[in-house]
Amino acid sequence: MYPRIAILCVIVLLAMLAPAPQHAQAQQPDQPGFPEVPDTPGEPGTALPRPAWDPISLGVIISGVGGPVPFICTACLPELVFYHSDSDGDWDIYRLTNEGLNTPANNVTRGDGSHDIQPSYAPEGDWVAFTSNRDEERDGGWEIYLARSDGSQQVRLTYNSGNDVNPVWGPANLLAWESNRDGNWELYMADVTGSGLPIRLTNDPGNDINPFWFPDGGCYEPPGGRLVFQSDREREGDEDGIHDWEIYMLDVFSRELTQLTDNDTEDVVPILSRDGRSMAWLQLNEDGVYDLWFMDLATRASRQLTDLGVDVAGHTFSPDGRSIAFHANVDGDYDIFLVNVATAQVTALTDNDAEDRAPSFRCDNTAVVFHSDAAADATHPNQRELFSVNPALPGAAALRLTQDVEADDLYPMSDPHEEVNSKEGRMPPHP
Repeated sequence: MYPRIAILCVIVLLAMLAPAPQHAQAQQPDQPGFPEVPDTPGEPGTALPRPAWDPISLGVIISGVGGPVPFICTACLPELVFYHSDSDGDWDIYRLTNEGLNTPANNVTRGDGSHDIQPSYAPEGDWVAFTSNRDEERDGGWEIYLARSDGSQQVRLTYNSGNDVNPVWGPANLLAWESNRDGNWELYMADVTGSGLPIRLTNDPGNDINPFWFPDGGCYEPPGGRLVFQSDREREGDEDGIHDWEIYMLDVFSRELTQLTDNDTEDVVPILSRDGRSMAWLQLNEDGVYDLWFMDLATRASRQLTDLGVDVAGHTFSPDGRSIAFHANVDGDYDIFLVNVATAQVTALTDNDAEDRAPSFRCDNTAVVFHSDAAADATHPNQRELFSVNPALPGAAALRLTQDVEADDLYPMSDPHEEVNSKEGRMPPHP
């Protein structure tokens, strides 16, 4: 009895000491500040002059079975890891090399004096979409750009004085993103192999953010373009005027909208398994802590996966769909954890005094890549580098991947193909 009471006391104490949910990671005085895209919608944007769009070519296009557009099979490229680095004096997106160094050759975005963040790469890995403020001084906002994975070509996709951020590449030629050009956050889409023109996907006074594509079409069934996202739109039957985040599914062609969660708390940051059969997201509990939840999309049955007393974040499905990696501050610093989807058993992948955050799987399921300040020293305090750990060997020593002692390397992205950790849970206020 007494040991159980002691354990409960420890859990309560840790919960009291835990940081407030969904707040940005604090920056130390000697750490370079990572750029933050705007949270508040702001004033509506205006269209800017748009030069002629030259459609880009993506991988090998195959016919979608019953789909209205061609789709591309998603390739598994376990060697492909992108990450953010301030090696060049500003934030750029780099491609990980065997040497782990930041050089002009593996600088993908190559923005001079600007910040390039939030990468998402195309199914075949040959193009990367990202958010950039390189034209902010002239045009007034953040825009969506595309770059070849080797950095050899840079293309601007959006032209609006509002902010276009958080691009996510679909299973083919479709790219979705968030825009506040309408005075609130809405979802837009473009066919980058076609006209490249923005197509408005949502239209509601609430905010629609954090899109995540179903991996369907071409190599997957059912065909068609669908995504999940979170919205604080007013729900049918609500009469109290109180908004909260819920998860929705959208067919981007028919515009059919399906509400997946329906409760009086916050449901945020939906992610999907690679086969499109499962969804995971964060739900705010009565103690103000975000727990990880899981849904079988065929039956819509949902269940809670974590109950740690502290916020869970950075969640991402393993490629085989059997587990979800995340980071959490359980013992005074952040570590990387793995939860078994079937049993809800949580296992620590790292257990140290360092800050381990932002997990992402390699697509062959052999490693979880994350950033950590484990290599920081007196000369470079709080400096973060990329590390990896084998999910089959919890507790094993992590392998250091980046070796640039003068640079801060963080927020890696491998599988899935979109980076969400750099937002650090920031969300716009409710209407």
